[in-house]
Amino acid sequence: MDGPGFKTRMFLSEWRQHRGLTQKALAVLSGTSHATISALESGDRDFKGAWLDTFSKVFDCHPVDLLGPPGTPVRAPAEPVFTIGEIRGLIETCESKFREKGYDFTPSARARVYTAILQAHAEGEDLGPGVIIGAASAVDI
Repeated sequence: MDGPGFKTRMFLSEWRQHRGLTQKALAVLSGTSHATISALESGDRDFKGAWLDTFSKVFDCHPVDLLGPPGTPVRAPAEPVFTIGEIRGLIETCESKFREKGYDFTPSARARVYTAILQAHAEGEDLGPGVIIGAASAVDI
């Protein structure tokens, strides 16, 4: 995402060299001019999403791959998996499990469970109550 002080970089030069192409050859394959390729590689010209599509076809890769050097997997940001209601449901389930085991479900415990949910989600782990309760006990608040 572009914003003040932040500019997304396309690794066009690295991909072109990785594929053994000159700037002129890439220009021909992508249907643009040598000057445009040169300006995109040097950063004198901003790239738009359409360039990602164009070059991904030339390099036979996913458009997002062009945002990293060749051979480096680049992932798009993860889509949210749970709604707020589902997260509340997980927290309520954890609360009942805590109480079944004789623990108080204090605001600190709630914060630990919420933190554990976020960490497990970020790491792509199963978000069942057992996993979350176990992770919550290890989270420092």
